[in-house]
Amino acid sequence: MKNGLRTILAVAVCSFACAGNTLGVTRIVSVYVESFAELQKQAAVGAGAFQAPMLAALPMMMTGGLPGAAQMDNSKPVALHLLALEGGETGMVVEVTPSAAPEAYLKALAGGAAGVLPEPKDGVYALGKGMAAKIAGGRLYFVTRAKKPAALLGADLAAYSELPTLPGVLRVSVDPQAVVPHLKKAAASMPVRGDAPDAERQRRTLERMLGFYGTMLGQLDALHLGLNIQNEGVFIRSRLIPRAGSDLAALALSGKPVAPQQHAFLEKDSLFSYAAGGSVMPKTLESALIEMYAGLAASSPMYNGVTTNDLAAVMRQSVALMGAPQGYTVSLPKPDGALHVQGCWQLADPAGYLESQLAAMKQPFFVSMMGQTGVKVSEPVTRTVAGMKAYDWKLDIDEQAMEKTVRAAFPADMPGEKADAAVAAHQQTLRMLKPLFGSGYTYAAGGTDLVFAMGGEALIGDAVKRAKGSSGTSEEAARIEALLAPSADPHSMGRIALGRILALALAARPGMADLAKGIPVGEGIVFAGWPFKGELLSAMLIPASEIKAVTAGVMAGQAAARQRNAPARPPIPNNF
Repeated sequence: MKNGLRTILAVAVCSFACAGNTLGVTRIVSVYVESFAELQKQAAVGAGAFQAPMLAALPMMMTGGLPGAAQMDNSKPVALHLLALEGGETGMVVEVTPSAAPEAYLKALAGGAAGVLPEPKDGVYALGKGMAAKIAGGRLYFVTRAKKPAALLGADLAAYSELPTLPGVLRVSVDPQAVVPHLKKAAASMPVRGDAPDAERQRRTLERMLGFYGTMLGQLDALHLGLNIQNEGVFIRSRLIPRAGSDLAALALSGKPVAPQQHAFLEKDSLFSYAAGGSVMPKTLESALIEMYAGLAASSPMYNGVTTNDLAAVMRQSVALMGAPQGYTVSLPKPDGALHVQGCWQLADPAGYLESQLAAMKQPFFVSMMGQTGVKVSEPVTRTVAGMKAYDWKLDIDEQAMEKTVRAAFPADMPGEKADAAVAAHQQTLRMLKPLFGSGYTYAAGGTDLVFAMGGEALIGDAVKRAKGSSGTSEEAARIEALLAPSADPHSMGRIALGRILALALAARPGMADLAKGIPVGEGIVFAGWPFKGELLSAMLIPASEIKAVTAGVMAGQAAARQRNAPARPPIPNNF
């Protein structure tokens, strides 16, 4: 949950930081290079470890586009500050440390060492062609092609000079309060096809989603990210600083460390494993999350005729599991077999939760909703597993219902041949994926445990043993902690084999199975999150082997796309 929230916030910041309107001069985001000398060292390490020679050229490419780079002290930090001006304009200020006298750097910016610099006005040198600069505290700040250079350089830039406190040759600092005002304009300008079904409903949903992101960002005082390249791979670390008294601050304070019962579900050879110690989500945050997810679902043609209130009732049950102590793992023991999924949540009344799920599945709106998705769910069969009451559900796919739903999402003016081809490709992918998801799933409840399994009837027994038999930190949990070295007990942690998941996705596409087999197997990405002195900290390691696996997968996909889109060969005359 916490790692997912970090991802949501990071995506929101990156997507909307450049848009919008604000008052005065406000820093939106700053990007720092610890030093180009250190970046050069780390890029060289990555070029060898990741088998990516072009990475070694990254520092040179960056300095090549930086005016006056020859006058820069490569051992000192470099920063790019994106500022918002009154009236809706934005501008970028570059901050460097000159290697010699700052005036020499100014002359280089002005076009050469010869000549006389213009007299500064309020400390700002106008150098022509939209370029201006200011010297302060031994640092040089300049702008290029700016409409209002004096306004940009008149800001308190020294307040942004200090690098955020976290490891990283590349670091990013975001002012969430400065991002929030831009979201409304971003929502208004969000492209929605006017000929798409329910275009206005989609627009309202996007506005609701961005409103939720704005609320989350408004509860943060700061967001910092750091990236380091090492022999082991790429380390990405983050600091979220919640606003005192906010829902996010309350969520952070309520978190509990991951316990052995959750550690038991972390597996090194899994596609995905996750464990969390649990937290208490404030009611206002819970309501906002349910409203957003229900709105997103309501915009899908898969749920035509289902009200937002009905969807909210379904989402409320799902959200109830988010804050529970939990652990789950997804693996694929056989390449051509079904996924094996096992999980466990600790709830006050797991049997009552299952009963409420059963009641919801019998509601007319739920039956209608599932009918539109094309997924058929049988009536459950009950049995006893290790003293726990278990419910088995069988799954099947109604391809005709699925086709109807897919066609409903197409624009009204989509040519019939193109629509038929898209449906055929979708159905072929669906048939290839069907064995992967097996024929059903099982829930079991007893004591405070809600246990889940998918991939075979015997798996629920293994999941129950895993949940009840844990006695200490698992080997994978210990390995993750050793790699990431958290400063406090993790409240969430896990791993994801992104390269293997990418290979599965490629294999499910027509004509891609052989390409997918050639993707190497990586070690998997590992991550953890924990609270520390009122902040939410996280760390992630993308191992070198995983980078190579993902790169191979992306290249395979691109090669297949080029082959599909290549023009037909012209006929060759007989005399050739």
